[in-house]
Amino acid sequence: MLAFAGMTVHSCKTTCVKLALLPEKLTLDTARETVALFHHYWQSEKANLPLSSDVISTIESHLKKLPIA
Repeated sequence: MLAFAGMTVHSCKTTCVKLALLPEKLTLDTARETVALFHHYWQSEKANLPLSSDVISTIESHLKKLPIA
């Protein structure tokens, strides 16, 4: 199982494209779009979510460690 902390474009290619036999361009475009949309909505909505400041800080810290993010 792939840990999210190790998720890179290369691991996305390996996991999604080579193992699942998905089209590379579609897979990478979808991954990039998903990451971009997450960042957009996270910035605008995190204050409106029922999350404690500790949880928000943990998510923010985790995002800094994700290579794909």
